[in-house]
Amino acid sequence: MPVISRRPSEAIYIGENVEVRVLRVRNGSVRLGFTAPRDVLIFRSELLDLLRRAENPCGKSQGETAARRFPPESAER
Repeated sequence: MPVISRRPSEAIYIGENVEVRVLRVRNGSVRLGFTAPRDVLIFRSELLDLLRRAENPCGKSQGETAARRFPPESAER
């Protein structure tokens, strides 16, 4: 996993189309802004986990699940 330090107003790019900008750092919390094409899905990790559990509550394969449509947890966005 790449680890990059940034200050407020500085950004990183993922590919050519996704910009992640540090908007604010305060009291141990970081506020990020994202600029990406509409077809790029951006989820907070806890929401992605909820989607995975809701679509596959028993851990059984049931066709196309969120776990197949979204990247594995080890490659979180």
